[in-house]
Amino acid sequence: MNLCKKSMYFLRAYGLVTCLTPYRTRHRLYWLTQLGADCQEGLVQHHRLERIPHSFPELDYAVYAALTARNRRAVVLSLTYPMRAMEVKKRAIGVYPQIRMTGDHTRELLRRLVRLGVVEREFAFDRSYSRFRLSATGRLMHNLLLGAEDQPCLGLSKI
Repeated sequence: MNLCKKSMYFLRAYGLVTCLTPYRTRHRLYWLTQLGADCQEGLVQHHRLERIPHSFPELDYAVYAALTARNRRAVVLSLTYPMRAMEVKKRAIGVYPQIRMTGDHTRELLRRLVRLGVVEREFAFDRSYSRFRLSATGRLMHNLLLGAEDQPCLGLSKI
């Protein structure tokens, strides 16, 4: 058992955190319980630490946890304007050269993201291929994923 997993086990055992995505085996998300928040407040006061405000939007954290997988995260972060599947693949590999993606894999990821409500399909009569763009939920997830990459303590290092 690695250190992070063991630490989360003990925090859960003492009732300090709760799992927001308990049915997932990987990419689990945890947050403080009321007891955990009270302990955090006591530590901040006792050690005279600077208080960091937490404001998390109301969203489906199961979808967010699904997006933390490397290739899905690369697709969501690459979609900045309406693109065809192959454009998404090229941009994702250009930005994150260490990932491996095929065209079929990219199309399957985009179909899955459409089902999750993160991506919307744009149909145009003058084009043979449809384009994909982020939905309102997808833009929110995009911003959260960008913020998570900037904070290595959240466990989402740059792809």
